[in-house]
Amino acid sequence: MAHALKSGYKLIDGAYCYGNEDEVGAGLAKAFASGIKREDIFVVSKVWATYNTRVELGLDKSLKSLGLDYVDLFLVVSILYLGVKSHHKGTR
Repeated sequence: MAHALKSGYKLIDGAYCYGNEDEVGAGLAKAFASGIKREDIFVVSKVWATYNTRVELGLDKSLKSLGLDYVDLFLVVSILYLGVKSHHKGTR
């Protein structure tokens, strides 16, 4: 994470349910310690629809794991598979 940010990456896209926000947070802390500024990156996190009545709790978990006071974009993700056939050959 720190290397990516030092190399010019500006977008961090994650989610609590990916199970890696503690590691991402450690990388962010290392990057900030090396001089990267928080305001120079854009951080996205997500909460799955299973938290739709506990969105604030999901956000708090992400913020704690990431070691941040805020994220720039927080999404509620609802993935629904409808079983619709794809128009692409060899896929469903």
